[in-house]
Amino acid sequence: MADEKEFEELSRLNNELVNLQRELARSNAEIARQREWFRVVLASIGDAVIATDHQGKILLLNPVAEQLTGWRSSEAAGKLLHEVFVIRNSTNGQPHPDMIARVLTSGTSCVLDDDTILVARDGSTIPIDDSGAPIRDTTGRIIGCVFVFRDISRRKQMEERLRELAVRDGLTNLYNHREFYRICHDEGERARRYNCIFSLLMLDIDFFKRINDTLGHLRGDDVLRFVAEKITANIRGTDRAARYGGEEFAVIMPSVEGSAAVRVAERIREKIAGEPLHFESGTTLSVTVSIGVASFPEHGRTEQELVAAADAALYRAKEGGRNRVCLAT
Repeated sequence: MADEKEFEELSRLNNELVNLQRELARSNAEIARQREWFRVVLASIGDAVIATDHQGKILLLNPVAEQLTGWRSSEAAGKLLHEVFVIRNSTNGQPHPDMIARVLTSGTSCVLDDDTILVARDGSTIPIDDSGAPIRDTTGRIIGCVFVFRDISRRKQMEERLRELAVRDGLTNLYNHREFYRICHDEGERARRYNCIFSLLMLDIDFFKRINDTLGHLRGDDVLRFVAEKITANIRGTDRAARYGGEEFAVIMPSVEGSAAVRVAERIREKIAGEPLHFESGTTLSVTVSIGVASFPEHGRTEQELVAAADAALYRAKEGGRNRVCLAT
């Protein structure tokens, strides 16, 4: 009788064990399915994802994060976040505050500034935007963090292009009138603060109205582009050329005194006058310019005074027969 009871108990325990094994197998299969689903989801996300534990040690990187950082997930696993996810301020190159500390301290999501760059494993840099958030268990305890970021190089390029369009003249690609005054103001501020010098050239195309009236506005546009190219080709990279308005141009020349600016102006004048402009129609046109030169602080201590002095010198060049350079008095 005792043996029969023991057999029944063993049978019951065996059945429970079999059921537990089946339940465990089902649970393991479900876990495997969820892991595969999680892997596929991470691989399918267009953004980069890095997950860490509560100590900031990396658990995984998705394929996009691997591509942007240059680290394989298997290599990065166990490393601290800042060893793999190296981010700096694009303006000053300084490291950003520890994101793990920010998320863990606040217990809330955080977003990086818009001037963030990621330094990849090979040293290359990528502009990114990024956010981090805590991962909590069912009790609300923080057990890790997740960071999501994306490459915004294309967006930055478009923003830069839009900024350039806003400050450039559409015909000549020189700076426009408004940007000229901003640059001139900044150069004046710098010169006053550090006791520096700079010069200003004001150029006007001689008889431009006659060119427009006889050859048409399209040929007039060709002349404007021709003059802009000659100006750009004969100044330094630190100088700033602008289309001041109509057929008038301006050049700001940092750290250049009056006599040196006159020499540059003469070179520009000679290059323009010495090379006839050939049109597709077979027409040839000789173009000349008159140029006025003024220098800070000799001819003006504000941008308004300097522009007025250069304009007056330009007027004297026109009155003196055109195709010449005059220095302000």
